[in-house]
Amino acid sequence: MKDFRIEFTNERIIPSGGLAVVGAILGKSDFVKRLNRMDVTPNRSQHQIKNGDILLTYTGMQCMGKPQFEAALQGNMSTK
Repeated sequence: MKDFRIEFTNERIIPSGGLAVVGAILGKSDFVKRLNRMDVTPNRSQHQIKNGDILLTYTGMQCMGKPQFEAALQGNMSTK
């Protein structure tokens, strides 16, 4: 995995710039694995989607500056 150097800058930072850093942090932790082991089936309608996948999608949308989870569906609809 690539090491990241974080520094202050006056450059414009693109919205997807944080995805790599957040992905590296989540990849080194066992947070997603622990989420996948949690049983929340009575509270969800689609049991085939893992808890970790939902968290990673929502976290990615937050990093892109899109706090509405529906934005993930909009990206999926545009490819069809």
